[in-house]
Amino acid sequence: MKPQVVLSGVAKSYGETPAVADLSLEVGDGEVFCLLGPSGCGKSTTLRLIAGLEAPDAGSIEIGGTPVAGGGTWLPPEERKVGIVFQDYALFPHMRVRENVAFGLRGWSRRDARRRVDEVLELVGLYGMEERYPHELSSGQQQRVAIARALAPEPEVLLLDEPFSNLDLDLRRRIRQDIRRILREAGITAIFVTHDQEEAFYIADRLGVMRRGRLWQVGTPEEVFHTPATPFVARFVGTADFLRGVVRDGRVRTALGEFEVHGEFPEGAEVEVMVRPEYIEIEAEGAAEAVVVERTFLGGHYLYTLRLLSGERVRCLQHHDVTLEAGTRVRLRLRASHTPVVFPRSTN
Repeated sequence: MKPQVVLSGVAKSYGETPAVADLSLEVGDGEVFCLLGPSGCGKSTTLRLIAGLEAPDAGSIEIGGTPVAGGGTWLPPEERKVGIVFQDYALFPHMRVRENVAFGLRGWSRRDARRRVDEVLELVGLYGMEERYPHELSSGQQQRVAIARALAPEPEVLLLDEPFSNLDLDLRRRIRQDIRRILREAGITAIFVTHDQEEAFYIADRLGVMRRGRLWQVGTPEEVFHTPATPFVARFVGTADFLRGVVRDGRVRTALGEFEVHGEFPEGAEVEVMVRPEYIEIEAEGAAEAVVVERTFLGGHYLYTLRLLSGERVRCLQHHDVTLEAGTRVRLRLRASHTPVVFPRSTN
């Protein structure tokens, strides 16, 4: 896949506070990429650097093979062929939908602009609503107008900054289906930022987990979830517990049993083994005895908190027809299909 956006050693600070530090990243042509991380990690600053709303202190940025920042080069936002969708949509309340969408088509002929507006309104599912004002639309429809306006000038890259943050949970889940369809049908390179891993997993082809201005891991949603690079990534992209372990004879011994070690660990090394609730099974016979401490109802599932004989606690996700009371003694095992991820004890 040909890279469409390339960041090389990009850095940005505000006073003494580094927002982005030595960040390098390639996003492929037609790829939907997500920058995922907690508030203040630098993901929105990275988006603004790509858009040209901020200038990097170091490093370089290319879009479509053209240098746009760094090395003495600087292209302003309007020359970068980038569309931007902000959190608040930034629609003009005094303009109808058609006028909002056509705002970025200055210099186009009236005929071509009208054709393009019709095309993007059809794409986002708003054809027939072009004469309405923003206040006459739902929040989800307003968001789609903002996306249509960003797509109208035929940008090479679409940037979305926390695109679902102003929507309630049910609407977010419905709208993200529309957004995924729109991005796929448009075939455009898209980069969006969010702190919600469920959104990132649902929409992104690949994602990058950020912390303290740095990328800690880049990969597909499956790679990042099942083989996180650090305990921080493991905790941020899902629910994760960690068991103490010791490496003996090429295996790691834990309170939940012994497992193969994947990676180079010396004999006797103290490690942490990541386990997720989805990986643990409760059964009548198994390697580890445990006590149910707490049960939380999640609709289709229960999330159990269990205390092992070692005193360590793990969580286990079970179908709602598995009902266990607090104090029940059970036996646990890891699913055979799961290979535990092992970290050095001191890893962050």
